[in-house]
Order: sequence, then structure tokens, then C-alpha cells
Amino acid sequence: MIVQDIPRFRANYTAELRPTGHLHEGKFGKFTASGEIALATSSSDIFGIISEPDSQLAQICGNTTGATLIPYTFGGVVDVQLGANPGVISKGITKLKLNSDSTVSAATGASGEIIVAMAMQNVTAQTAGQLVSAIMLPPSTKP
Repeated sequence: MIVQDIPRFRANYTAELRPTGHLHEGKFGKFTASGEIALATSSSDIFGIISEPDSQLAQICGNTTGATLIPYTFGGVVDVQLGANPGVISKGITKLKLNSDSTVSAATGASGEIIVAMAMQNVTAQTAGQLVSAIMLPPSTKP
């Protein structure tokens, strides 16, 4: 019997995401009604984190591109993608909020922030697009 250590669901990207699918590793995603992967932008959307995206070469060759979604209920460490101006991030202390582009940044406690993860590494050089280790949390607007 084969047992997977990480629950994962493989699917194609929506037509909108296919040309840039290789850039979405570590962003939060959802499944559309047709079963394709799209970016998540609200707490009700979130299924999990996008992982293992097909390469840019797949799109150039005319293939349909896709990725794997790891559900937020997975209790292990995953890589999440930082957005622009991610703020100060400290291991085990900083909660991460969902940005409008499905990336994350340090939560500030402001009303309406959607908390989606807890940082599992210190981040000193904060660069947009950087992947950092985190544990996903159930989406919540409570700090």
C-alpha cells in the first residue's frame, strides 16, 4: 500500500493562470466549479497552497499547465510566497495574512485581515516572491 505523507490534489490551472502558472508556487489557491485551480482572494475561497507548478516550458510547448493544491488542513510545514512589503517576520510568532494577489505578508492586527498561516522561519531580507516556511492555519479574520 502506498501512503502519501502530504495530502495533495493535482489539477489544471484556469485559462487565465496557465501562461504564468510557474509563478504561483506558494500562493493560496482554490478549485473552481469546473475543478481547475484559481487564485484565492477571500477566506471563503481558500482550499490551500499551490505547490509543484508545471514549468514555463509546458506552456511554451502548448500543453495545459497545472499544479498541486495542498489543503490548509495539512498540519505540516509548506512554502508560502511573500507579497510586496511583507513586514517583519519572526519564526513561531508572526501570523501571516492573505494579500489581494494570494501572497502573504505579516499580519498587523487590522480589521478584516484574513489570517492564513504562521511563519516557521525568521525572514530578514524581505523580497516579494520569496518562499518562506509556514504552517497553514484555518482562514480566520481573528488575529
